[in-house]
Amino acid sequence: MRVHTALTLTEMVSSHNSVKAAVAPQVGKVIQGWLKYTIHTTRANLSSCRLVLSIDSSPEILAQVQEVIIPIIQETLEKKVLGTSSEHATEA
Repeated sequence: MRVHTALTLTEMVSSHNSVKAAVAPQVGKVIQGWLKYTIHTTRANLSSCRLVLSIDSSPEILAQVQEVIIPIIQETLEKKVLGTSSEHATEA
């Protein structure tokens, strides 16, 4: 979604001088926002990697995580399938 928004904004800035004039003063804030987002995403990914490594090295922890996560995944997939089925039924 953010990429789509950025592409749309870029097109608007290049096509309309009024948009360019309005957006130009905000470029610094936009870049800061993207940097904060990138840093946050990188930290989250690193945390996930450390979690995966610790789970991978301990079968007991892996078993406990599976007990919690597998039912959640099953329920999520069932809801998605039911939602998709009802959408198709409504369209028919």
